[in-house]
Amino acid sequence: MDTFDEIERKFERYPVRLLDHEGASGVLRLEGDRSQLDVTSGSHLHFERSDDNGWFDVRLRGSDGRDLLLHHALTTRSGSHHWSEGSADAHVASIYPNIVVDDVRGLTSDGAVQVVQFQLKGLHNFFYYDFTESLRGFGATPEQVEALRSLRYKSGDDDGPFAPREIYVVHDFPVLIDFRVEDRAYQVWQGGRFTSGSVVSVNAMTYPVASIAFDHPVDIESALDRVWEWRRFYAQMAMSPLPLEAIAVRGSLDVKAPTANLYLPNIDQHPVEADGLNKLSPRHLALNFWKDRQALSDCMTKWLECENDRRRFRVRVDRVIERMNRRVDPNDLVEIGSAVDSLSTLAANLQLPNGVLSKMVDAAHAVAEEGKAGIDRDRISGLLGSLQRPSLAKRFTGLGAEIDPPLEKKDVDLLAKTAAQIRNASAHGGAISDQIQPRVAPAIQAITALCVRFDLETCGFPSRSSADARVISKVRFDDGLNHLKSLERKVEQKPVSLLTK
Repeated sequence: MDTFDEIERKFERYPVRLLDHEGASGVLRLEGDRSQLDVTSGSHLHFERSDDNGWFDVRLRGSDGRDLLLHHALTTRSGSHHWSEGSADAHVASIYPNIVVDDVRGLTSDGAVQVVQFQLKGLHNFFYYDFTESLRGFGATPEQVEALRSLRYKSGDDDGPFAPREIYVVHDFPVLIDFRVEDRAYQVWQGGRFTSGSVVSVNAMTYPVASIAFDHPVDIESALDRVWEWRRFYAQMAMSPLPLEAIAVRGSLDVKAPTANLYLPNIDQHPVEADGLNKLSPRHLALNFWKDRQALSDCMTKWLECENDRRRFRVRVDRVIERMNRRVDPNDLVEIGSAVDSLSTLAANLQLPNGVLSKMVDAAHAVAEEGKAGIDRDRISGLLGSLQRPSLAKRFTGLGAEIDPPLEKKDVDLLAKTAAQIRNASAHGGAISDQIQPRVAPAIQAITALCVRFDLETCGFPSRSSADARVISKVRFDDGLNHLKSLERKVEQKPVSLLTK
C-alpha cells in the first residue's frame, strides 16, 4: 500500500494515453487539489457522464503499462487549436479527478471492491503494543550466543566476529482487532517496513493497518463512506483530525488478489492538529494496551452499531473537531448545537410521556371554553407542542447525565447560557462583543468535548486511560469548562470604588 506522498512522487508528471479515445494522450499530475490530467487529441473529446452531476470515468494506460482509472472526474477546461494551414485541429481538455485508482486490477470487472485498507496518521497511539524491543547481549552465556549465531544468514568460515551487544526484535503479532458489524468484518493488523540497512545501521518500522471486508462487493463510494465512519471514531478519541495517509482496495477477499492504491485529491493531508498539552499521546487514550484489546473491540463494535442513529451528530462533531484547532469561529458553536439537536434518542428521552400533552391541551381548551376566550384547540395544541422540543439546557443535561461523573447543574447552566449568548450574537450577524468573544473558544472546546464524551462513554469507553490518566476528551472538557468559570468569576466581581465622600 503506497502512501499519498509516495503516489504524488510517482505521478508528478506521468505520461498517459486514454484507452477509450484513440489518439488521445496527455500528462497526469497528482498534487492535492491541484491535481489534473491535461489531454490532447486529434478528434473531439467526449466523455460519457455517469449521472446528473456531470461526473465521468476515464481509463488510462501509463508509459510503463500501468492501467489507471480517474473516477468521478470533471472537465475543468476544454477547447481546440488550429496550428497552421492544412493541419488538423488539436482538441485539448483539462480533467480533475475526484478519485484516482492506481492499478485497476484491484477492482472487480464492474469497478467494485470487497476489501478496503487504510492508514491514519497517529493510529499507532491507539495500539500501544511492544511491536519492537531491544535486548542486552552483554553477559549472555556461551549457549545463548551460539543459539543466536545459528540464526544468522551468514555461514561458513566468513562469519567474522560474532559478539552480540544489542539485539533488536520485531515481533510478528497476530491480528490486533477483529470484529463484525452487520455485513462487514473489521480488522486491525500489523504492517511494517524492514530493511537490514547496512553493515553500520539497522532500520525497522511497524505500523497498524485498518481493514474492512464486505460480504459482497460494493462500489468505491460506499467503501470510502465506511472508512470515513471508522476514521471519525479515532478522531473523536484523539479530539484532533487524523489525516489519512494511505488507502488501498481489493476486488476479492483473497489476500493474494491484486491490490489497487487510491488517491484522493480533495482531502486535507496536513490539517492543523491539536498541540501543546492537547497533543495526541498514548497516555491519554483509553483501552490502548495489549490487555485491553478485547474491551476495545467490544466498545468499538457498539460505537459502530450506533452509526445509523448518530450519523448526523457525528458528522457535525467531526467538522468542528477538524476546524477548532486552527481557528475560532462562533459558527462552530452553531454547528455543534445542531449536532446536539440531531440526537433523536436524546430528544425522545426528554419529551413528555405519551398522553400527557393531549391531556394538557384538553385542560387548557376547557378553560378557554369556560372563559369564552374563543381560542381554537389547534392553536393551543401548537403552542403546547413546543414543549416537546427540549431547551438547550435540557439537552445538555441529557448529555451530562450520561458521562462519568455526571455533569452538575451549575455547569450545565453555565454551558447553556454561554452557548445561547454566542448563538444569538452569531445569528444576528455583526461583530461579537468584547465581553462574549473570550468565551467562544473555551465554549466550543467544552461543548464539543462533552459531545464526544457522551458518544464514547455511552458505548462503554471509560473516562480514564489505560495509563490511569484522564482521556483527551475529558482533559479538553475540563480545560474549557474551567476557563469559562474563571471568566464568569471575573464578571461577578464587583469593582471597588476609590472615591470617598
